[in-house]
Amino acid sequence: MEPELAKSTFCRRCSQYFAITHGARVGGSSPEPAKAAEQPRPVYLASASRELPERTDASGFKQRLGELIGSKPKQRIAACFECASAHEVSSSATSTTCKACGAYIDLQDYKIASSFSRNIKTRGSVYLGSKGDLSSSKIVCSEATLHGKMRGNLHCDGPVTIRVQGKLFGTIEAGALIVEKGSDVQFSRPLKVASLEVHGKMTGHVASESHIFISKHGSLDGDVTATGFTVEKGGIYQGELTITPKQAPSQTFAAAVPPPVGRVEHPPHSSLLGGEQSPAHG
Repeated sequence: MEPELAKSTFCRRCSQYFAITHGARVGGSSPEPAKAAEQPRPVYLASASRELPERTDASGFKQRLGELIGSKPKQRIAACFECASAHEVSSSATSTTCKACGAYIDLQDYKIASSFSRNIKTRGSVYLGSKGDLSSSKIVCSEATLHGKMRGNLHCDGPVTIRVQGKLFGTIEAGALIVEKGSDVQFSRPLKVASLEVHGKMTGHVASESHIFISKHGSLDGDVTATGFTVEKGGIYQGELTITPKQAPSQTFAAAVPPPVGRVEHPPHSSLLGGEQSPAHG
């Protein structure tokens, strides 16, 4: 039995997800159908049954309340970690299950203000405060903000924003990396990002699938492979630069990297514009 406003549920025995068809009868015929029809449908509360999953919480109540008063809850897209199929879920949901393969999908946002050593795998965001210390072998999220210490391997589909004074240990793969003004960060391992913006001071090797931008306040010291490269007047770059065509497959610095074109050092007043060039012409 389920609440009358319920649209879907999970089997208490096998955890299978399915939609609810109102008016359907479960099992055989009732010996007293007239009396059974007069009885009100029971309502189960989360505190009254241990078999109810944790995902039947306040977010589900808000969604049903919104349906009752006619307002449609905000939705977002969550991709399955196992089969990569995308699903539309409520923006207030903290977890869900994949409708294609049944895998669990964490949607929580993690805010770390002290020591944290567990692995993270969520479609939500990760915020590491200035006093936070994140030590995890695997961190998977949709976006991240790093202001504290990190030792681990971070994989982020979206942007990673960094404002750090010190060294970050581990690898970072991200859709975009933004080093904010006021940062003085040193990366111990090569970075693999789609794009990079440097507004502070940064040291590290970078393999970019797109464009690298250094603002007038930015400074980058390290080897770079990218399809485009821009340094504003006042920005600083020191290192070996390789410009590759956009259609070339991306490679990390751990694998083979195309031969560098030479060491490039630009004074603070210089500006370099990079575009689609062949490695032979630099």
